[in-house]
Amino acid sequence: MRFFAGFVSGIVILALLWLLAIYGQIGNPTATSRWVYDAYMKKEAIVKKTSGRRLLIVAGSNALFGIDSKILKRRYGRDCVNLGVNAGLLLPYILYRARRELARGDIVLLPLEYSMYVYDGEPNEQIIGFTYAFDPAFFFELGWRERIEMLWKTPLSRILEGYLQTGRKAIDYGLYGAHHIDDNGDQKANSLKDIGKEERAALAAIKPERYGREYHKDAISWRYLEAFEKWARRNGICTIYTPPVFMDNPLYHNDAVERAFYENLPQEARKHGLRFVGNPYEFMYPKEWFFNTDYHLNAEARRKHTARLVKLLGDDLQRYCSENCRE
Repeated sequence: MRFFAGFVSGIVILALLWLLAIYGQIGNPTATSRWVYDAYMKKEAIVKKTSGRRLLIVAGSNALFGIDSKILKRRYGRDCVNLGVNAGLLLPYILYRARRELARGDIVLLPLEYSMYVYDGEPNEQIIGFTYAFDPAFFFELGWRERIEMLWKTPLSRILEGYLQTGRKAIDYGLYGAHHIDDNGDQKANSLKDIGKEERAALAAIKPERYGREYHKDAISWRYLEAFEKWARRNGICTIYTPPVFMDNPLYHNDAVERAFYENLPQEARKHGLRFVGNPYEFMYPKEWFFNTDYHLNAEARRKHTARLVKLLGDDLQRYCSENCRE
């Protein structure tokens, strides 16, 4: 009995020490998350300069690289800001961050990455690191199981990085960060002439995703999306979900499980109360359109995709909005 009590006490002490180690570096900036923070700060500053009823784009980096906000601004006569940063932050954070910027009368376009529809509550190093360093309040937006998962799966290396405060300076180098985001929130430095050896190697190494095998109808993602949709409608915000840009692959057409995922996603989204417009296959593009990942278009292809998106949405975005969202 004494052995058992000692064993339990030891586990409790180790758990408390682990929690103290995490707590002690909360709020310390880290280099691995700094570019994401810088990008959000720039985009929030852009939003503050907007006026009237706006068109905001919410997703990860497929929107950052894939949508030309200037085209949408001219086409729909609304200030347009691209809030896309990084899908690695996962669905709960993307929606949580969007709520900070949205206001009554806004229309929000959500070309969410397919990974967000299969979100199952598992954290990754990106959201763990970013939450601790730059947005610890988000931790309490998660469910209990997700909080425990985040604490349990925190790498020791991330805790050490926090104590070293490696991200005290803004990032002003490399492809990602505020320094390569334009005044509408879109990515710069991703044209065909910017594709070098590193980007070509990354494109050559891309393998097909297996979202169909990861997906299940009871995914926690739907709970987050339904809650966001209810919040938006209560606050007079119009939401329009569309497919993201994505690199095509024969597997997505020929494999029965993967094909079923893409064919059924629009209908499944509508069952959960989302206004999903478009067919995923119409936004799957050849490798030549991409910059360095299967979600990142090059700048020339971005204009073609945005034109296709405008054609899909039509002349009047308000027709997608329920009465409490109409002007």
